Amino acid sequence: MLLGEVQFFILWIHEGHETPLTLVSLYSTPEPRLLKASHNTLWSCEHQGDLALQFIDAKIIQSVVAMIPHTPAIEAQQLGEHFFLVEKCYDFTPIFHFPYLRNPTCP
Repeated sequence: MLLGEVQFFILWIHEGHETPLTLVSLYSTPEPRLLKASHNTLWSCEHQGDLALQFIDAKIIQSVVAMIPHTPAIEAQQLGEHFFLVEKCYDFTPIFHFPYLRNPTCP
């Protein structure tokens, strides 16, 4: 499964056929040590920005998820800015009191 941040959608028309496309900026594959230590539950990825732009058929998008910023460490080594996957987006602030996790696009 690939993860990407949608930049925009277009409708491509070629020889009378319409294809909805989206430009996405892909995330890296999950950090393998965190994935293994979490029994495949913590999908922690790096955002690759403009270096990983790709057009895809919009019809293949399987779900919409939130990618929450965090800075993980493994064996006291900081890995830099990563993003972890959250399938159901809630307002985390009242539960954990981390205002930087508040996502204004979540209901």
